[in-house]
Amino acid sequence: MLTENGTIKAKTVLDASALKELTRKPSVFALALMIIGGIGAGVFLVLDIIAEYIGLNENLMFVFLLIFAVFFGLGIGLKIILGKTSKTLSVSTKINEYEFFSDYFTVEQYVNGEQLARVKVYNGQVTKAKESKNYLFLYVDAAAYPVAVSELTQEELNVLRQMFKLPVKGGAAVLAAEKTETTQMQEKSESHSADPFGDFRD
Repeated sequence: MLTENGTIKAKTVLDASALKELTRKPSVFALALMIIGGIGAGVFLVLDIIAEYIGLNENLMFVFLLIFAVFFGLGIGLKIILGKTSKTLSVSTKINEYEFFSDYFTVEQYVNGEQLARVKVYNGQVTKAKESKNYLFLYVDAAAYPVAVSELTQEELNVLRQMFKLPVKGGAAVLAAEKTETTQMQEKSESHSADPFGDFRD
């Protein structure tokens, strides 16, 4: 939502769908570890058993078995962590309320209707930005701030894309910038045209 002060406000519910998009790559990575680890451990378990009969080094087979078993365990561990995080989000209602200014943005986080934190982030602190189908993710080191795309108009979204160096789709951002500039010029013109002594006249 574009405010009368020229800032952009957006509200984002931090639910399972936001977490799913945020953790898509870690989830795929965890699944890959489990598949590779499971297949590798199974193969080398068989080889370790029959190594004595086909002339293979049993100790070497056992080492490979342990390596792939560790891969499998890491994949399971990562899946468990992601699952616990998703469960935690489903228990309480968390909402981030954003307000974007020209060179920084603020984040107010509410949990079950109670404000718990307020953060001010300068645009230069954003280390990475990416856009998915439903969210614009702004990263500050390890922390990620998801902004729901559905809360923004196309013009507002393009303004944020420009701010965080993401590809702009269409020319709406230029029009929005021109509109804002025109509005500011009109406001200045109106303020200059007003009689500065009007309050002192009878």
